[in-house]
Parts: sequence; structure tokens; C-alpha cells
Amino acid sequence: MLKIGICTAMDDTPLHRWWRRGLIAANMLPTNPHASSADLDRFERIILQLRLSDGTVRATVRNRLAAVDERIGSILPSIFPLDTNLLVEDWAVSSGITAAEWFQSLQRIDPNVTFTASDRLLYLVEARLKDEPGTFIVEPRGEPIQYIRPPFVVSLTEMQHPVYLINRSLQRRATLKWKDISRNFRVPASWDDVNASSQTLTLDEFVLRRLPLIHPQVMEMRGEHFRIKQHSVFTSLSQPVHVIRTMNILNRSYFTAAQLRSAADAIWQSLHFSGLWIVGRTVTDNPPDHEVTVMQKTLCGWEALLRMGKGSEMESIVPCGTPVAINA
Repeated sequence: MLKIGICTAMDDTPLHRWWRRGLIAANMLPTNPHASSADLDRFERIILQLRLSDGTVRATVRNRLAAVDERIGSILPSIFPLDTNLLVEDWAVSSGITAAEWFQSLQRIDPNVTFTASDRLLYLVEARLKDEPGTFIVEPRGEPIQYIRPPFVVSLTEMQHPVYLINRSLQRRATLKWKDISRNFRVPASWDDVNASSQTLTLDEFVLRRLPLIHPQVMEMRGEHFRIKQHSVFTSLSQPVHVIRTMNILNRSYFTAAQLRSAADAIWQSLHFSGLWIVGRTVTDNPPDHEVTVMQKTLCGWEALLRMGKGSEMESIVPCGTPVAINA
């Protein structure tokens, strides 16, 4: 048995997706900020399929966190004075769709809110081989994500099921090939800037192309009050802010307890006193159901200010100082 991938726009039809059963090639991510509706739809489907080298997925869809946005919006005016001019950061935003929705929700509370959406990865790289067929999709540091050799598209971060013998063999050979040739792989540091204008680069063995991971519609929202940047959840900010959200990233399925504590330390250092940390995960998507805790930074340590559902498992990783929990 085998799975055939979606390698071109001509292949990307409901019928072809049904019988081919394979992945959509990530080099079909649109690079034009004025993408067509078909390109936007394809972008959102590709994002849902991606599993990165650290095991995380970018499963974010429209309105996924609407209930969280509404609940947070209801408590902000009681915590921050109306003239605060809120500084808000949303970390690990994936494509940025839910971050953009939250920003628009916050603007109804504070029109002057300054909002920053960030993720450790803002783009992937298409590395097309010059002298032989085959294209790799890799992270900026060179970790391979996909291998494309029409009509096949195989993941290089998830093992192929043994029943798909051809796909499994192709995956194994592609992994070995990348190990052999990746020593010469480099991308310019300027590509880390979300505003980078250069999209292609020619090396000895490859032609590289930058593939943005931020939704084109979110990119168009950039301005004085809405920013996008590269940032890791393990790195503290140089200037503190009032609110930080880390949804669907800090959990035991992705990180060890020590790593989760390290992320919590970075968030602590990044908040003003009385600042809020919104942390949790989406349990189900249809309908959306969340386990969320809103923690406040106080002189006594973290305090659990509000819970949705059972609250976040981070409460057991970073014990609160003086809990004053209010169940949503």
C-alpha cells in the first residue's frame, strides 16, 4: 500500500485528496501576502498537517479560543485601570489566527492596546536540490519536516506506518540523504525578521525559498498596535508587559517538568507585578472546550485568579503562592 501526496494546485481537489490520502506539500504555502481565497484555504489545511521537529503541532483554527477571549475580557477592566494602555503578548501563536482574533477583542476594551504575537518559528524553508529530483522542507536550523518527490509527500517527523512500504522506504532514504547534504545548509539571519523582503537564496547544492508560517491575513494586520516577532517561550522579554498568553503549548505532552518550569520562569520575568499569565490547553475542538488558568504575578508568587474547566496542569508544575481561585 502507499499514500500519494498533493504536490500541485491541480492535485488539490476534494476527489484527489480523498483517493491520494497523502500530505499536502508544504512548498504550496502561499508567499504572496495578497493570497487568493483558494490559497488561504490551502494554507490553513497545510498548517493543520505540520508536525515540527520538537513534536509540536500548529493546530489552530478560527474562533478556537473565542470563549477564552471573552472570559479574559470580562476581568481585565477590574485588574488594570482604564488608562493603562495595555501591553499584551501572545506566545506560540502558530499561524496567528487566534492571536489576531484576541487582539480585535482587546481593542474593544482598550483601543490603545499594544499587542505582540510571537512564535519560535515564523517560516519554513524549501530546499530544492539542484542536480537531482527531490525537495526538502526544513526548519531554519536545518531540522527536516517533509520530503517531496512527486507524486509522494512524506513527513520526516512522524514514522510512516509499516503498511505503507514505499512511503516508509522513501522516508528512510530521504532522512539519510538530508544528513549527508545538510552540512552546507544555511539561511540568512535577516530571514528571522517577519518583514524580510528576500524570499530566495541560491547555494552550491540548493535553491532555498522562504515559506511564511504566519497567515497572510494576519500579516496584513501589522502596524503600530499589532506586531509579529520571533520569540521562544523559554526566553524572557527585555521589557515587562501586562498580559502573556501561552495556550496549547506548555503541557507535559511536549515538554518535561524542568522545561515547563523554565518557561514559567521566563514568563515571571516578563510580567509587571499584578500582570496576568493565561495558560492552558484546548481539550476538544467541536465544540471548543478548554482547561485554562489565569495566574497573577504577586509579591507572594503566582496566584490562581480564575479557572476555566479543570484549570491548567501548569498549576501542579508551578505551585501558586496564595490561591484565590474563582471557577469560571
